[in-house]
Amino acid sequence: MVKLKVPAPKTPLQNPPIPKTDYRVGQLVIPPVNITGTKAVKMNTPGSKLTFLSDADLRLRKRVNRKLLGPNGHWEFCRQLGAGIGFIYLVEDAANQKMYIGKKKYYGRGDANSGKESNWKWYTTSSIPVNRSIKNNGKEYFRFYVLDEYRTAGGLAHAEVWSIMYVEALINKHEWYNSAVDAIQYQINEPISILHRERLKAIIAGDSDTLEIFGA
Repeated sequence: MVKLKVPAPKTPLQNPPIPKTDYRVGQLVIPPVNITGTKAVKMNTPGSKLTFLSDADLRLRKRVNRKLLGPNGHWEFCRQLGAGIGFIYLVEDAANQKMYIGKKKYYGRGDANSGKESNWKWYTTSSIPVNRSIKNNGKEYFRFYVLDEYRTAGGLAHAEVWSIMYVEALINKHEWYNSAVDAIQYQINEPISILHRERLKAIIAGDSDTLEIFGA
């Protein structure tokens, strides 16, 4: 009787071994450098520094206490949020040098959550790759910007699609997490605001630290 050799099952999403010469923060692999070196990156605190740490220096991160978040949550914007139906946001991932554009509504509109305040203050994105990076690398690698608020569902949906098209995110996959756009199913009678345009241009030009932050 001939015995068939059954191959060992593959483990999905198995992480490759990390070379001993690499230094990392969380799961972020950084090319070998001087352990005491620093690298300037744009994170939640403007002008802060990212320190290269060895594996021995890694510590478990504390969860953010949502009760201690300010009126705008973790979002950077020039005024208090809460007007209109929702806002257009841009998330900057300093760990992977990529960004993501999306929209978020302040209140639910479904049968189960109609009229209830959403989780917008600590909402990250609906993007699986972005949330995976937050989990692996830590939220301190991210900045969360609001471009502007919109009064209508049509204006909000149009502003999201316009922003993604403006930066040509779908063909610049090395810079953007966005891979698709939603269909606009609402009547549009609200234009893209001047503030929205100015904030988007400043962020993608690397001038985000010049933008005004409410409460700062």
